[in-house]
Amino acid sequence: MPTVVASFQATARQHPRRAAVFWGDQTIRYAALEHRSRRYAVHLQQACAIQPDDRVGLLLKNCPEFIYALYAILQCGAIVVPINNFLKGPEIQHIASDCQLKCLVTAPDFDATLAAVRGPRVVQLTELESAGEPVGFTATDRALEDTAVIIYTSGTTGKPKGAVLTHGNLAANVASCVHALQETAADRMTLLLPMFHSFMLT
Repeated sequence: MPTVVASFQATARQHPRRAAVFWGDQTIRYAALEHRSRRYAVHLQQACAIQPDDRVGLLLKNCPEFIYALYAILQCGAIVVPINNFLKGPEIQHIASDCQLKCLVTAPDFDATLAAVRGPRVVQLTELESAGEPVGFTATDRALEDTAVIIYTSGTTGKPKGAVLTHGNLAANVASCVHALQETAADRMTLLLPMFHSFMLT
């Protein structure tokens, strides 16, 4: 079973002009999605020194850039930590310290929330958007048993705890949903959830 990243790359190669994401009146095609994610990945590696197994936080509202950043982090071989964008500074600090975030991808909307958060290097979307071309970039190969994502619980019965998901977990969940829903390449799915939510990864 291929990883989600490997499947994404194969689809981008085989169907570069096929629509991947509809966002308002934008149609983002697989070639553009793959290219932007590689640009982000190169910047994370070169400017932020992101290495395999580093934890990288993702604090954004729903937007296409969330998807670019998600695939960029995974292509670096790093681990994505999606953060609930309704959390306050102290709650984000707990997550940053608990999983030892190396950097945190975010947008100016959260400047006030992050003002007192210490530890991770804060990377603004504008910084990633200004990154150069991904010349010679090769995604880091990951095995199915390698950690892909750490998703924190809501913390209703104590401090939030990180649930670890592997590349195999993600791939198996996608495959089971494709089978159960009998999805085809012609289908479209509407996303109503916040992108930091675990179901978004399916």
